[in-house]
Amino acid sequence: MAENTLTIILIEPQLGRNIGAVARAMLNFGITRLRLVNPRDGWPNPEAIAPAAGADKVLEAVQVFSST
Repeated sequence: MAENTLTIILIEPQLGRNIGAVARAMLNFGITRLRLVNPRDGWPNPEAIAPAAGADKVLEAVQVFSST
């Protein structure tokens, strides 16, 4: 099976736990590329770890940008 090349972009996400939940949902569908644009609480955010529930590979590969 080919690697999924979709990229999810969250613009100005506010809560680390929401980013973690997105990471978990992404990995359920084989999507691993997550981009954050100007996250309110910065990145990395320790509050994202628990809701990610094992989607560490997504969180570790996050790229952060200051604008779109």
